[in-house]
Amino acid sequence: MSLGGAGTGNGTAAPLTLYDLFHQSSRTLSANVGPFVANANLQDGDANLLANPRIRARNHEKASILIGEKVPNISSTATSTGFVSESVQYVEVGLKLNVEPTVYMDDDVAIKVAMEVSSIIDQIKTPAGSTAYRIGTRTANTVLRLKNGETQVLAGLINDEERRSGNRLPGAGEIPVLGRLFGNGTDDSQKTEIVLSITPHLIRNIQRPASIDAEFQAGTENNLRNKPDMRPASLQEPAVAPVGVAPGATPVAPVTAPSASGEIGSASAVLDPNAALQLLWLGPTQVKVGENVSIAVNLRSNQAIAEIPLTLSYDGKQLQLINVAEGEFLKRGNAVTSFKTQQGPDQIAISGSRVNGSAEVSAGNLAFVTFRALTPTDATQVKVVNVTALGSGKRNIGPIAFLPYNLKITP
Repeated sequence: MSLGGAGTGNGTAAPLTLYDLFHQSSRTLSANVGPFVANANLQDGDANLLANPRIRARNHEKASILIGEKVPNISSTATSTGFVSESVQYVEVGLKLNVEPTVYMDDDVAIKVAMEVSSIIDQIKTPAGSTAYRIGTRTANTVLRLKNGETQVLAGLINDEERRSGNRLPGAGEIPVLGRLFGNGTDDSQKTEIVLSITPHLIRNIQRPASIDAEFQAGTENNLRNKPDMRPASLQEPAVAPVGVAPGATPVAPVTAPSASGEIGSASAVLDPNAALQLLWLGPTQVKVGENVSIAVNLRSNQAIAEIPLTLSYDGKQLQLINVAEGEFLKRGNAVTSFKTQQGPDQIAISGSRVNGSAEVSAGNLAFVTFRALTPTDATQVKVVNVTALGSGKRNIGPIAFLPYNLKITP
């Protein structure tokens, strides 16, 4: 702003008088207005980073993956002699994932997950000229249990930052909205979110063993042993049915089964010749204490059979079960079969079947049962507790004729 007074005729300004100073008007005052400048800048950016790493790990073994970079961090070291040496250390920045799986028998997978997400916030120069970085980090540690192929999403790792700074004219710069005209301001807003999706896929799991392989007789808590408990047989003979005929079968005139020397374990084996299935015992009639005896469970059918489950009982004080092996009865025609056994107290359950469900008329040995003679006796028996014959479509076949197997044990 400048003050003016009266001018002279030669174009020079007259000196400023007190009268002129106290009688100023709009005609004698002048003002210089600087240029008006408005600065506006808007930066907006959206980023969606997608990483699809696949990692393979064995059961109970750790595996790790890094998606990012290694940033060099330079440090200087000065000795007393004035020698300055520099060393470089690398810092991992990005997404680091550590997993340790535990695979269960039911195809469940427990995963111990340790995730770390880091980024460079600022670069710092030290007075000695070294470079350092300020790194922001977000970590998550958890344990998940998922089914094979099930997906679990981990979210919520959110980083929301808002910063405001400004350089304004005092007073006028504080006016809402209009204050922007009397200064400059900076608004900085950053929001990031990490979403992790985990899906385990089992490549090969441990096969669950059959119950007959996972269970065995080991005695009692106070008396461990590698053979069955020597308890007296508590199983009873099938009631009501006539001798040699399965329960529910129609009695007919009995006949004597073949009794060749060393073939039939009963000297007077009497079976129903018209039965749909005859169960015979093939084996010696006597054995010495300590020796093994192998008995064949022989079946002769006049109908097509696809599956046979049966249960045998014996006296555990006199006989010890050693082994049960599959025979050729169900394997006729090169059929694929399933053969399972399960040992109980003084009894053995045997189940044989053709895998494809087909049935065939056959005759032969269903199984070979091996016992060891324990104590001498004039007569011990291996009895059929329960037997069922099934044809195609799980159709019951009967009647079934059978007798117990008699064995003499000598000293």
